[in-house]
Amino acid sequence: MPPEFSLQSHPVNVNTISIIVPALNEEKSIEETLERCGFPSDKTHKRSHTIEVIVVDGGSTDATVKVAEKCQAKVVRSARGRGLQLNAGAAKATGDVLLFLHADCLLPLGYEEKVVASLNASGRKRRWWHRSTQAAHVHWGCFQMHIRAPEFKFRVIERSIAARTRFMWTPYGDQALFMRRTTFQTLNGFKDWPLLEDYEMVRRLHRFGRPALVCDRVGGSRRISADVCISHILVVCSSKHHFRAGGNEPQHILTF
Repeated sequence: MPPEFSLQSHPVNVNTISIIVPALNEEKSIEETLERCGFPSDKTHKRSHTIEVIVVDGGSTDATVKVAEKCQAKVVRSARGRGLQLNAGAAKATGDVLLFLHADCLLPLGYEEKVVASLNASGRKRRWWHRSTQAAHVHWGCFQMHIRAPEFKFRVIERSIAARTRFMWTPYGDQALFMRRTTFQTLNGFKDWPLLEDYEMVRRLHRFGRPALVCDRVGGSRRISADVCISHILVVCSSKHHFRAGGNEPQHILTF
């Protein structure tokens, strides 16, 4: 096993958590997202870590930037494309832990304590082809997913996402992926792709072992419908198959 992917890791000393939010025309949802991060202030919850929120705008034509500035988030401007935006935000981040959050998702209360506790827990590689069984601290993780809609069909989708995450170690980007800063730097960040950048990153994160799965749930978009969700999953799965089969990078897919 290459030394950069060694399981030898130490507890992460977290002073700052950097939350990176890529955005494009998200004026209707981003304020609620930033408020849940703790901005401009959350007087009901005392935080033991500094929270840095970076909104990376990909060229919004609405009031996204103004809303982010009103919420006291750091605004970074970038070319459009989620991979590009995530990397641009990470380049400006100062945190020991990086958390990547979609602009229409809500973090659970107390998320920062659970992130730090997860990364400082002992983990173990459990894939049969990895010879080492030495315990080590976790390098990365995610949250459970909750789609903010009441219909039963969304509960079925949530269960399928939870099973895939737990047994296949393959969360989606809207589950608020988080990782040690050093882990992100070792992997040289995300691919500069407009889609599937989260899937490709997760494939590389497998080298560091299984993710921490925080039981608390991230609130997904209210804008979703079952048909749209299922169609999106089918498109993503088809693209993943194309990617695994050695197809071209998904630059032709410009959906954000």
